[in-house]
Amino acid sequence: MQEWKIGDHKARFDNKEGIMYLHIGGEGYTAENNREFQKISEEVFAGMEDNRNVMVILENSDSIHSMTKDARKEMMDDMKKTGGMKADKTAIIGASPSVRMFTKVLLKISGVKNNKFFATQDEAKAWFNE
Repeated sequence: MQEWKIGDHKARFDNKEGIMYLHIGGEGYTAENNREFQKISEEVFAGMEDNRNVMVILENSDSIHSMTKDARKEMMDDMKKTGGMKADKTAIIGASPSVRMFTKVLLKISGVKNNKFFATQDEAKAWFNE
């Protein structure tokens, strides 16, 4: 298990499960936080080119409103350029209806596919194992 602190937020990669977790919490998720998370993700995913069973859970429980405007714009730009993180599946946990709506638009515009919203991590893990 690898863990990182990104401002008031946390990221961890569980080698056994093959899941990268990001918990956005605390005060504002900034563009700088997003760059740091992208860098960590790229390093973790780098060695998984051929057999990449990596999936991302974005714990969006504190709402998209904790993200700064710059962070949202930068995340959108990055996703458009790269097609999103190189995960097989992306699960968004605990998002409010308004956050779901915003995130769906963001993912659709950026071309990221194979993502779903869930109430719990257990539901997301079951989907990952389908």
